[in-house]
Amino acid sequence: MNVLITGGDGFLGSHNAEHILKTYSDSKVILIDNLSRTHGNNSKYLIDKYGPDRVKLVVADVRNLDDMLPHFENIDRVYHMAAQVTMTESLEKPLYDYHVNSTGTMNVLECVRLKCPDAPVIYCSTNKVYGDIVRIESKNEKIRYRKFDQLKDFIEKQDHYEYADPNLLGITEEGFVVGPPAANCPYGASKMAGELWMRNYHDSYGLKTVCARMSCIYGTRQYGCEDQGWLSWFTIRAILGKNVIFYGDGKQVRDALYCTDHARAFDLMAKTPKCYGESFNLGGGPENTISLMQLLDLIEEYTGKRSKVKYAPWRHGDQRVYISDITKLQKYTNWNPQVTIHEGVKKLVDWTEKNIEKIKKVSPDVLRNL
Repeated sequence: MNVLITGGDGFLGSHNAEHILKTYSDSKVILIDNLSRTHGNNSKYLIDKYGPDRVKLVVADVRNLDDMLPHFENIDRVYHMAAQVTMTESLEKPLYDYHVNSTGTMNVLECVRLKCPDAPVIYCSTNKVYGDIVRIESKNEKIRYRKFDQLKDFIEKQDHYEYADPNLLGITEEGFVVGPPAANCPYGASKMAGELWMRNYHDSYGLKTVCARMSCIYGTRQYGCEDQGWLSWFTIRAILGKNVIFYGDGKQVRDALYCTDHARAFDLMAKTPKCYGESFNLGGGPENTISLMQLLDLIEEYTGKRSKVKYAPWRHGDQRVYISDITKLQKYTNWNPQVTIHEGVKKLVDWTEKNIEKIKKVSPDVLRNL
């Protein structure tokens, strides 16, 4: 089996590549990456471990169709993971965000259509496509949209927020709006456009596309930065004795999924035909949630170190609580997260402590004072 992964040198790309290499003895992977983030470190790890006969790195950018096209020959599966991934950068550079996430996604689909139209294409979307979290409600046989109220729809506890509605376990694909009524930032819009291309290429050309709306994914080989990979970022900063910033009050809650569970989910979506043409929430779900405050407590428990906290205003579009309802994916594939949030953070802490010098070289931004 030949698998092509865009963004293959990245944290998620490399873990998905390793899952393929370990699971399928006949597999080979092609990693397409512009090396702007992890600078070849993760692909080197894979090549050293599995050999150049099974792992190939192609330095290219998804914005350039011609550079990618030749590498899609004889490909059996495609994971599209290359992206601009931060809301903050999308607000600062909206055109860059658009070209990477929307045009880049269409380029990948064109490569598949022209070179390997039978290959399943699994797309890294984001929970940001839900934007302002607009609930679809039925009242008096009429459908209405209701945007979450940041004060009324959440309950404040000592170290976290909860949904005020006790029946709401998380955000569902069918119960919340993905589209203009909810859109609130360029990043969400560009990834939403990528989902639209995925669905259109499925409907128009019969491509086997799947969209995964991801929550917070974390784990080893993650070189976190302040704006992306926050569990990794907080861990690195604590180990280095550096402070962190809470944008808001630190009680924000997210569900988190460990990287190996993510890779298993992608594998299942790719080989489950009824997933084709669908979109799924992909996260840790209600059983694996954590607030910023709670993460600092957990890191301190495992390391004996705790970052000092500075406070800044809430960021644009931030939610008190975002939890993925993963029921749909569970029903389609029988997938479930296996690594608990406590187990996953311990694995992350152990890897970060052992690799802190490499992390400082790959991501010197971790050393700056905030």
